[in-house]
Order: sequence, then structure tokens, then C-alpha cells
Amino acid sequence: MKKLFQYLVFMVFCVSLLSVTASCKKEKKEAPRGVGELVSNPAGADIYYNGKKIGVTPKEIKGVPKKYAFKLSHKGFKDEFVILDLKDGKNTFPKIDLTPMVSSCLVTTSPAGVNVIITALVGNFRFNYVLNRMQVGATADTMGAILVLIGLVIKAGFNMISLKLFVMIVFFSVAGPVCSHFLARTETIT
Repeated sequence: MKKLFQYLVFMVFCVSLLSVTASCKKEKKEAPRGVGELVSNPAGADIYYNGKKIGVTPKEIKGVPKKYAFKLSHKGFKDEFVILDLKDGKNTFPKIDLTPMVSSCLVTTSPAGVNVIITALVGNFRFNYVLNRMQVGATADTMGAILVLIGLVIKAGFNMISLKLFVMIVFFSVAGPVCSHFLARTETIT
């Protein structure tokens, strides 16, 4: 009987211990969540978060309230970097307008420098004597290259690229005549 009594006391102790631990269990408080929709114009832009693609616009964004940085990428449009502040509950984000890539490529059939070079090519076949051909070729190469580079300077605007093009213009204006002079002198000596 003593054994039975000890067994019952042990059982009561275990049950009470389990009930105490069950009542002491902390209730898991669910983290606050925010929800918002990320929309772009045009739709279908790829959404990247931390370098990983997470979907395309329009997309519902869910998460703990904090600031999120997204990259929106769409073919033919500049990439947009957006920081959205996700708050608890329903959020409304502004529509992200993507900027189209504008590329200008002006192609003409007769830039001034190319006309000079083509005219010199025709003139080269017209002359018979080597020094006459050399004079036409050297003048046309120098003048044609300088005119093409001046056009590029105007197109590039005034920045470091135009400074480099200007240095090339100076080089062509000095090197072309000097080289043709040495070639002509060599022709007359031999």
C-alpha cells in the first residue's frame, strides 16, 4: 500500500508539473506584418531584392515593417532603385514610372569629312604622277579626319571626351603634313 501511495503521489506531482509548464508557456506573439503592392509603369518589370529576382510588377510585398530597397529592371528602360517604407497593416505605394532609354544615333550619308575623303579618292585616280597623288591623299586625309573629329566634338559636347578628341585633331593636323612631307622627300631622293 505504501508503494501505491508513493506511486499516486508521483503521478499527481507529474500531472501538476505538466499543467504548470503548460500554463507557463509563453504565447507566441505574431510579428506585425505589412502588406503593399509594388506597381510600375509599364508593368512587367523585374523586381530584385538583395540581388535576387523576386518577381515582376505588379507584386504584393509582404514582410515585417521596415524599409526595403528594390531594383526594378525592364528591357528598354533605365533601372530604377526604390526604397519603400513598409508599415504595419495595408500600405499604398506610389506607382513607379520607369524612364525609357533614349539613344540617339544620327546617321547621315554625307558628313563633311567623309565627302572630302571620297573626293580625294576620286582625285587620286585622276592624277598620274606619284607626288600629285600623295599631295591629294595627304591633304584629304588630314582635312577629312579633322572635319570628322570636329563633328564628334560638337556631338559629344564639352567634356573629357571632347578634350581627347581635340588632342587628336592637333595630332592629325601636325602628323599628317609632316609624314606626307617625308614621303615626298623620300620619293624625290630615290
